[in-house]
Amino acid sequence: MRKIWAGIENTTSGRQLKSPLRRTGRSFGLSKPIIEEARKQVNHFIDRAPLYPSDRYAGKGIVMTGGGMKYLPPALISLAILRKTGCVLPVELWVLPDEAVSMPRSIKRGLQTLQVEIKSLQDVYEAAQVAFRGYRCKVFSIIFSRFEEVLFLDSDNIPLEDPTLLFFTEEYKASGAIFWPDIWPETVAPDFYRILRLSPGTQVNGTHDSGQLLIRKQQCWRPLLLAAFFNLHSQLYYPLQVKKHGMGDKETFALAWLALGYPYHRVQWPVEIVTSGEPNGGIGMLQRSVAGKALFLHTTLRKFSLECLPRHILEEAAPRPWGAHHKR
Repeated sequence: MRKIWAGIENTTSGRQLKSPLRRTGRSFGLSKPIIEEARKQVNHFIDRAPLYPSDRYAGKGIVMTGGGMKYLPPALISLAILRKTGCVLPVELWVLPDEAVSMPRSIKRGLQTLQVEIKSLQDVYEAAQVAFRGYRCKVFSIIFSRFEEVLFLDSDNIPLEDPTLLFFTEEYKASGAIFWPDIWPETVAPDFYRILRLSPGTQVNGTHDSGQLLIRKQQCWRPLLLAAFFNLHSQLYYPLQVKKHGMGDKETFALAWLALGYPYHRVQWPVEIVTSGEPNGGIGMLQRSVAGKALFLHTTLRKFSLECLPRHILEEAAPRPWGAHHKR
């Protein structure tokens, strides 16, 4: 079995602290020095996190990440179908600097047809190519987007209905955040809870599919920044929060909300696995709205390519001016 390591840099000495993750009873095997250093850094970040910039954000919108030829085709398909649902929310597609330069002109034209604004993370942070690579792109695209209220969608997440109504649900208005379930039981290692000094028995409810997130920044600014902190220190926090079930950032949002005592609404409808009915025909996960209506098809098991996109779909996808914004 491949050995998994977690690590963190000591902020005083600059020395890299590393520990193999071995399951030992209720613990996941982090050394005491790593737990203490991680706890110190989390507390330091929380105490000094910047205040919400009230003059920076406005309105509602959809944010997606998806650069390179692995993710751009499914992003284009997803956004074309989004417009076919009648959704008129503004959309930002965030990419890394090298992805912005290498983006084919045909895809740029398709995105322009769909009134999608292409944003490069380098425009807001010069070292974005390294700092925000991989799963980190998600949380930072949410933070850097111009919208105060964000529906984030993975590039392989296909909306089955217009998702705009999510912004007007009572569950969202009450908490400022809606998260969706994943298929796995709870996977967070006890050492993560120890770092956060959460009392025994305190834990997230199951696991979460971060392929769709609904967040109001003003209401949830502090936990959103803490989620970004966890993602920046992915060498430690990614292994601690997913074990072998899934990858990446998926539990960092719920854990940040839990750590700071912020509420969020977790959609109560269980995730459903979607297949074609053929051998090895897995497609992905069906996620529902707060009211239980089929809303998102997160195609985690089968990435669609441009060959799946009918020629007419982009031509028919823009029968109205998509720049109209929903006002708060």
